[in-house]
Amino acid sequence: MNELFPNALSEYKAILAPFLMLTSCATLVWGLQNRFSRVYHAIRTLVLEGKRDNIDYSHSLDSQISQLQKRAYFLRNSISGLYVSMAFNLVTVLLLTLFFVKGWNLEVPILITFLLGLICVCGSLVASTIETSRSYSTLEEDVKQS
Repeated sequence: MNELFPNALSEYKAILAPFLMLTSCATLVWGLQNRFSRVYHAIRTLVLEGKRDNIDYSHSLDSQISQLQKRAYFLRNSISGLYVSMAFNLVTVLLLTLFFVKGWNLEVPILITFLLGLICVCGSLVASTIETSRSYSTLEEDVKQS
């Protein structure tokens, strides 16, 4: 029993790492999806406002809509990257389970899928950071115009 417990504990720790990454990605997706929904709603509101009013300030609306569309693009890419990362982490967990239960030689595929998941998270964070900087740039412009 003493020999089995340390091995089982290390196996649980190994399987826990991708699950923690999966949970972290899901939390990030939740927050970014909320942000994406607000940007999308703002675009729809501006489009409807431009169609409704007789006042010609379409240039200002077009500029705002364009900025929001660029932000939505980066948010969409960030969310998609996190979903792909979650898929890689899930495959990593499955491979780890097969490795520990069946004893198959899967060290390289496990490492590759985990690293691909990390790369996807990094790409998503870059896209999210770009979107955040665009958001602050837009805010700065709005404050300067006030």
